[in-house]
Amino acid sequence: MVLYFPDYVDGGGWSVQLVLSNVDPNAATGIRVEVYDPDGQDVGDLFDSDLTLELPALGTRVLRSAGSGAIRRGWIRIEADAGAVSGLLTYRHVQSGIEVVVEPAQLGKEFALFVEESETVGAGLALFKPNAESRIELRLRDEEGNDPLNGSFVLWGDFHQAARTLPEWFSVEGIDMGFLEDFHGFLLLRSEDGTPFAPFGLRFGKRTSSISAVPAIRVPDGGGNDGGHPLPPTVTLPSSPTSIDQGQSTTLTWSSTSAAPTEITPNIGVVPTSGSRKVSPDVSPPCLIKVTGADGQTALTECDRVGVPVDPVSGESAAAIRIVAGEGQRAFTERTLDKPLVVRVLDTSGLPVSGVAVNFVPTPGSGRVDPSTAATDSNGEVAVEWTMGSAAGIQTLIVAAGLAITGVNVYAIDLESELDNVFAAPTAAEIEAVRADWAARDISPVDVLVEFTETYPLGETPATLRVVSHQVGEVRHYGAILAPDSAAPGTLPVLKYLHGGDSGVDVGDIDIVVYSLGELRDSFVYVIPSFRSERLEYGDSVWVSTGPGGHWDYDVDDALALLNVALELTPQAKSEGVVIVGGSRGAGVAMLAGIRDERIENIVAFFGPTDFFDDWVRQIVREATLGRPRNLTGVAHMNSSFIQPYLRGEIELAEVRLELVRRSSVLFAEDLPAVQLHHGDSDETVAVSQAYSMIRAMEALGREPPEFEAFIYEGAGHEVFGLRGAIPRAVGFLRHALGRE
Repeated sequence: MVLYFPDYVDGGGWSVQLVLSNVDPNAATGIRVEVYDPDGQDVGDLFDSDLTLELPALGTRVLRSAGSGAIRRGWIRIEADAGAVSGLLTYRHVQSGIEVVVEPAQLGKEFALFVEESETVGAGLALFKPNAESRIELRLRDEEGNDPLNGSFVLWGDFHQAARTLPEWFSVEGIDMGFLEDFHGFLLLRSEDGTPFAPFGLRFGKRTSSISAVPAIRVPDGGGNDGGHPLPPTVTLPSSPTSIDQGQSTTLTWSSTSAAPTEITPNIGVVPTSGSRKVSPDVSPPCLIKVTGADGQTALTECDRVGVPVDPVSGESAAAIRIVAGEGQRAFTERTLDKPLVVRVLDTSGLPVSGVAVNFVPTPGSGRVDPSTAATDSNGEVAVEWTMGSAAGIQTLIVAAGLAITGVNVYAIDLESELDNVFAAPTAAEIEAVRADWAARDISPVDVLVEFTETYPLGETPATLRVVSHQVGEVRHYGAILAPDSAAPGTLPVLKYLHGGDSGVDVGDIDIVVYSLGELRDSFVYVIPSFRSERLEYGDSVWVSTGPGGHWDYDVDDALALLNVALELTPQAKSEGVVIVGGSRGAGVAMLAGIRDERIENIVAFFGPTDFFDDWVRQIVREATLGRPRNLTGVAHMNSSFIQPYLRGEIELAEVRLELVRRSSVLFAEDLPAVQLHHGDSDETVAVSQAYSMIRAMEALGREPPEFEAFIYEGAGHEVFGLRGAIPRAVGFLRHALGRE
């Protein structure tokens, strides 16, 4: 493991402190600290301690410099043998009280760095390259992605490490148009030859003695910043380092294929006055931070308290920025975050600051913010709407006020790519994992109670209705049982009626089934489950099953547990030959129940879902993720229980896919009993594609009538009585099941 600090400053009033921590709780690690000057030469006497350390598990060491002698600077490399090591570098100017806290930088080939130049704030850049001869491209971009220098950019080479104000980086490299007097946007840095480097920003006050570090954002490999521009002019540096003192100048040769050699005279260490377009040796620095030159390189190192009086009304009362709300969201590319981003600006005492202008600047590719600049309210707060860019991955927003700066990250999701992952074909391992889950569930009825009993004739046949309850895990579940009184013990199969929708069930709904059966009405014990969190109604009485909704999945647990209760409480019922009649949601539950319980031998399914990997379900999920969930049974449950949690990063993709698998009876078609399926081809509630998925699966298994038969009704929708001939077909199917053909 290697950590890099691209800059340190020691001597001339500056001192350095390096804190190293081994965050591994189980293992010690050896650490080597390597200190280099700007030319890449070893510096062995910076710290007051041996540079080879042994850190115990969760141990910490602090290295300090003496802070004496002339100013020197460079970079630091930390190498750990094992474990996880963190570090923090602080360099402090004793007289001014300036303290710069730097986190380790990451080597990369492309970076984006937020920079700002105004009357009160200036920008600097510290950078180091392991390969001194590699060339780094510097280019500016404003908030809209435009180049404010109209194509002018520079290639920096022939150094290991340097720290400069931003105007100096450009002026030293031969850009004769100077730097912008008022700019906030991004400096884009790219390795021309692919060799790695590491930068970080320096943000300093021009009216106050203050410097802060600004981390650079690494651009993933292969993400070019702007490949359409021609190569810039090449700056040829002197063959040997030239010593340049404060206020002196040197001559560099600007070589270009499009112009004759030209001499320019940059002034090392002088920041141009506001509005100037060139660097002039006669201009006094308008800031309290001066640049001290050494060996042809420069560093932000020296503080001049006399140059310009401090202006107390300059916005520097903004000392810190805190994210109040909206951080950590996940959003779709090119979509606005669901929750606004709210920030609070604080002063040095930690109190809110009102009336301070806050700038919101998305990094390249990170979309747009509205408004991009706003003043804090009486609570020191600003709220903005952030719309994502078009690329998936981490997108970053820079928030700056005065000298305070922070960043906010949001993970942007490519919706179609995510849907491709979610709805990829199920694997055999996923199907077996669901089988194992089902096998481990305990649906034995516990604490069975008869809540209500009443006579309920089946036509002219006396019968008894019982409303019962029982415990299924932590859920109290209610259902109804209706049995002919005169039937001999163990002579009648159970017919379960499974309702559609998610508003519960009325016991009276069974009358439609009883009437449709005609002379077969006395041939069954009828079982009517509610589902958890739903109502069971009879007359003026209402019973509500407890627990959260479990559409399709735990609906099966409720139905099978109630079957066990019915067989226990009803002498007339026999355990074999169980029949299920279900519509819509109930049809989907019926087929899943038939897969899980061998006692179920026949199913009549009206327009139920069978395949949750179907394109119809994908479209429903797409709409829900975009905030437009359909008003369909089960959609709200799916959206709240696993679609939105997945998008928020709270559950893994594997868990979402298993939720779809355990609702897809088509994946377990070989375990289905005899099924008669009915569906209208104009059904707008459950697409007919669900029926065709099951038909294809059964045909692949060679299942034919009477084990499987399907009827598609032209022009019919989501209504049983709109499926012409369906009821006689269903009765014939059940008559065959009873052996009465």
